[in-house]
Amino acid sequence: MRHYLLYTILLVTTVAVSASSIDRSWNKVLPVNISEVQEATPEIEAAIFAQQAPRRMTSPATKASDLVGGYNCAYNWCEDICETTDGIPTLVSGNKLVRIYDANDSQKSIKIAGLFDAPVSATIDFTNYDVPLITVENNPIATYNQYEGGGYYTRGVGYYAAENRFYFTRIRAWVYNNEIELVDNIWIVNVKTLTGGTNTLWGYVWKPGSLMTPNDQVNGVMTYHFDDFNFGAGVTISENSNYVVSVGNFADVSVNPVTIKLKRDKTWVADMVTLYTTDNGAYVLHGTNDDKEFFQLTGTGTTTSLTAATDWTAVVSSGEYWFGQCEPFTIRLFGGQFVYPGQSAPILGDLNDDGEVDVTDVNILINIILGQLSQCDGEPDLNGDGSIDVADVNIMVNIMLGQV
Repeated sequence: MRHYLLYTILLVTTVAVSASSIDRSWNKVLPVNISEVQEATPEIEAAIFAQQAPRRMTSPATKASDLVGGYNCAYNWCEDICETTDGIPTLVSGNKLVRIYDANDSQKSIKIAGLFDAPVSATIDFTNYDVPLITVENNPIATYNQYEGGGYYTRGVGYYAAENRFYFTRIRAWVYNNEIELVDNIWIVNVKTLTGGTNTLWGYVWKPGSLMTPNDQVNGVMTYHFDDFNFGAGVTISENSNYVVSVGNFADVSVNPVTIKLKRDKTWVADMVTLYTTDNGAYVLHGTNDDKEFFQLTGTGTTTSLTAATDWTAVVSSGEYWFGQCEPFTIRLFGGQFVYPGQSAPILGDLNDDGEVDVTDVNILINIILGQLSQCDGEPDLNGDGSIDVADVNIMVNIMLGQV
């Protein structure tokens, strides 16, 4: 990651400085020429995909909500694409923290954060193959570099043997056993369409077959906006008895957990944690504003979310280099609740955290059961049996009637 010199002035904690943001991408344009790659027609895409459709596998997933949870994605990156992965050396291997959330069972859809730079929406086919098939329906902005001409988009590229050429395809993954595997013949690239209609690649190429395995520690999602582009990361969240929240994998860049201290009025303050260190120095978390002032980051919260009150960044102590001015982030917690000082015990059945159990909470619970909502501010499993169903509705009605 390349870092850009601001102006040569010292940073005083809240003194305004002029600033130019860092290059937030891999800073490596590949020599691969994909200018001839075209969009696959539905027929060609089906033919590419049919070459490796699995048979006689098993999967425990029967609906979109079965996939909700945290995952660890083991990936390999290389410099080139070809008909197969044979002879293509791996240059980088690593792991990404991924979270699947906001499942809609009726629409067979999910959201995925952490796999790419931006959260993506996907649909799931439960009927046409032996195991469920995830298809990323949009092409998210993957990388942003203001010095190289803007956004680059994540695309799938498949080889069509009948024509001996590559085509752009949708990104897909199989669900089998308890794992999710990106299909074996679709390369994933970051591509930019240049003036004149030609394409160029940015960064490394994903080798096909990256594997996602369950990781229960990935229990949250952090999202934010930067220079017209969305970003998101799967995060790990814990809270100790002193109302201090620890957020791991902050913004998918931090090597240290970010500590956030919850306050009685459901506000919070974040410690000035070092996110990462380079030859330029230690990049420390700060709040910032349009005047390029740097200060301790604060925000507001609910029982399931934390939102920054201002823009934020990471900056070295000299003020010469920074992460760029990012818009306020939101961190969502799944499968638990934040506890604030002085907070009373949660009210059973209060799913919108307004202190009452009423018809609004019933509607929230029904929408969760129908798969039209996957997140609320309370605990929808009212009887603690691990399922959210009509039994919980009956309990909620009895609470409203004063019988529980």
